[in-house]
Amino acid sequence: MFEIDYDNDSDQIFIQGASASKLLRGRSGTTLSVILHFQPDGPDRLFTSSDNRPGTKIADVVKLFENHRIANQLSSTAKEALEGYVKYLRAFKSSSIKGREIHKHPPMEITLPQSFKRKLKDFQIPSVHHLIDVTHPANFSVPGSGKTTMVLAGYSILKEQHEVSKIIVICPRSAFEPWTEEYFECFGIEPDVLRLAGLPQERKKLLAESESIELFLCTYQMLSNEKEAVSKILRKYPCLLILDESHHIKKGPGGVWYDAVNEISPLAKKRVILTGTPAPNQLEDIVSQFEILWPVLNPARKAIDLYGSNERIEDFRDALNPYYTRVRKDQLGLPTRQIVKIHVPLGDVQQRIYDVLCRRILSQSLSKIEERSLISDLRKALVVRLLQAASNPTLLSEYSDEFKIPPLSPTGVDLEQLIQNYSSYETPKKLTIAAGIAKKLSEEGKKSIIWTSFVHNAETINKLVENSGIKSVLVTGSTAKDESVENNRDSRLHQFKTDPSTMVLVATIPAIAESVSLHKECHDAIYVDRTFNCGLFMQSMDRIHRVGLPPKTDTRYHLLIGTGTLDEIIEMRLKRKMEVMHQILNDDIGILDLDVPEDLSEGDWDDEDIAAVLEHLRQFRTG
Repeated sequence: MFEIDYDNDSDQIFIQGASASKLLRGRSGTTLSVILHFQPDGPDRLFTSSDNRPGTKIADVVKLFENHRIANQLSSTAKEALEGYVKYLRAFKSSSIKGREIHKHPPMEITLPQSFKRKLKDFQIPSVHHLIDVTHPANFSVPGSGKTTMVLAGYSILKEQHEVSKIIVICPRSAFEPWTEEYFECFGIEPDVLRLAGLPQERKKLLAESESIELFLCTYQMLSNEKEAVSKILRKYPCLLILDESHHIKKGPGGVWYDAVNEISPLAKKRVILTGTPAPNQLEDIVSQFEILWPVLNPARKAIDLYGSNERIEDFRDALNPYYTRVRKDQLGLPTRQIVKIHVPLGDVQQRIYDVLCRRILSQSLSKIEERSLISDLRKALVVRLLQAASNPTLLSEYSDEFKIPPLSPTGVDLEQLIQNYSSYETPKKLTIAAGIAKKLSEEGKKSIIWTSFVHNAETINKLVENSGIKSVLVTGSTAKDESVENNRDSRLHQFKTDPSTMVLVATIPAIAESVSLHKECHDAIYVDRTFNCGLFMQSMDRIHRVGLPPKTDTRYHLLIGTGTLDEIIEMRLKRKMEVMHQILNDDIGILDLDVPEDLSEGDWDDEDIAAVLEHLRQFRTG
C-alpha cells in the first residue's frame, strides 16, 4: 500500500511506502518519471512538484495506480487537493451551462452594492453577470467599451459575498494609471494600491505591507521577477486575478510572460482575461489565453481542434460561446466622429528631395525587375524613408530609433546638401500646420493631441507649439516610465488631463497606444503621419472616442496628408483596412489584426500595401 501525500508549503506531491523507488522501474515507471516527473527521495519515497496544480497531478497518479492495480491511499491533504480538482471539473460544467444561458437570455438588470457608485450601461450588465456566474470568464469587448468598469462591478459583488478580497492585475505599464483612476470613478474613493515597480529592495518592502493593499498592479515583465511574492499573496488571500490586454501572452509555453502567468494563475480564487483583440493574427492566438483560465480543460484548444479554420468560424464561436462575453462596437452608442482631411503640398525643397528619393529607389531597385526580392527592403528602409521625406526631410539624416533605420546614404552632392541643410531652407509644412491647428483649438478652449510616428518630429512640434505660447507636454518612447523619475510618462499624461492650462499633448503613437483614456478632456486629434498599421491607428483613435462621451460630443480627427506622396497611398490602404476592421469589431471572434508592435522596425506591411507602394513609385519613372 502506497500513500499519496501533498505538502502545500513546498507544493510537492509524495508517494511513500516500502521500496517506493522501485515503482520507477515497474510498469508505471515511465509515466511516473517522464510524464509526472517523480524522482526518488530515498528508497521509500518519491516526490514531484505539482506546479500549483496538485489536484490534477494527484488525479493522474490515482488513475495510473488504478490502471496497474497498485494499492494506494490518500493523505488528508492529498484528498483535499483531489476534492478541489473535482470541484474545478464541476465548475467548468456549471460555467458552460450558465454562460450559454446568459448569451441566450441576456439579463438586463443587476443589483450592485452601495459601495459601487458608477451607473452601468445596459450593454455592460450581461458581462457583469457573466463574470459572477462563470468561474473563470473572458471579456473580449472592443476597446473603449468599459471592460475595467465591468470587472470592478463584478468584483464589488464578489467582495460583498466574501468570495474575494483583493485584486491582482497583470497588465502593460500604461494600464496602471487607468486602473487606479477607474477604481476611483467606480467606488468614489482612492484605492489602497501597490504598483510593483522600482528597485528590488523597494518592491520587497512594499510587498511586506500587502495586508492593507486591495489593488495590486504588476506588468507582465515584472511578474517574471516577482512570481514568488505574488504567489504568496495569492496563497494567503482569496484574490481576483486579472490579465489585462491578455493577448500579450498569446505566444504560449516558452514565452517568458506566459510561463510566469501560468505558474501563478492556479492559486487565484477567480481568474479573468481581458482584451479587445483576442486573436490578433490567427485563431490559435486565443488558445494560450484560455489555458490560463481553464488548464487541462481548455475549451479553446478543443474548439480549434474541431473547427480551427475561418470556414468554420461559426462553429468555433458556438463552442467557445459560454466562456466569454463581447460587447461589439455598434452596441456602444457613441456619437459619430468626424474625419477632417487636410491635403498639404510639400515645400519646394521638400518636393525636390522626395522626387529625387523616389527616382533613386526606382533606379536602384525596380530595374532589377524581381519585385518580390524588394519586399524586405520596401517594408523597412525604403518605405520609412518615403514617410520621412513626406513628413520632415531632416529625419533622413538621422538614425531612426523607431524603425531601426540608419541615416540615408546620399549618392549625389545635391541631395546630400539638400538633406543636411534642409532646416535652413524651410520648415516642413505639416509640422507648422499641426502646431497651428493645435494653437487655434487652444484659443477656442479645446485640448488636442498631436500624433506622429517619429520622436524627432514630436520634439520639433512640441517646440513649435510652446513657441506659439501654448503650454504642452511631450510623450514618446524615450519618456521615462519609472514613477520614481521626475516628469515621467504618467505624470505628463496626468498634467495634460488635469491642468487647465496644458492644452496640447504631443506624442508618438506607440507610446500611449494601449489602456489610456483621454476622451473626457480631449476631442481633437491631429495626425502628422501614419504607417500602414491599421491596428495602431485605430487604437490611437480610440483614446478619445470611448464609452463615457456625452451624447453630442464632436470628436474630430485632423489627418495631414502630403499631396502626391506616400501619405495618399497609406490613406487609401488604411481606409480599406478599417472597413474590414469595423466589420470584425461589430461581429465576433475572428482574425483581428489590431496588434500593437513593441518595435516598429518589425514592420506592418502586407503584400497589397507593397503593391500600392510599387505603383506609387512607377509614377516617378519619367520626369
